[in-house]
Amino acid sequence: MRELTITEMEIVSGGVDWDEVSGGLAFVGTGIALVAAAPEVGAVVVAAGAAAVILGGFAIGDGLVEGGALSSGGGEDGDGS
Repeated sequence: MRELTITEMEIVSGGVDWDEVSGGLAFVGTGIALVAAAPEVGAVVVAAGAAAVILGGFAIGDGLVEGGALSSGGGEDGDGS
């Protein structure tokens, strides 16, 4: 039997990845700010804002279910597990 890392304990316990959730909230906020500025700057900024909101929503959901889709994949010891 081996000792678990902090990340492994969070996964086993079903813990939320708050770093990923807060990053997602930052993307959503950035997207909303970009869309709010859209009348002055155009459609490209609207598309960038929409993409930021979508990415932020994905990050929030992934962080809440401990999916790991956006994490680097390097474990605590850096071996990728």
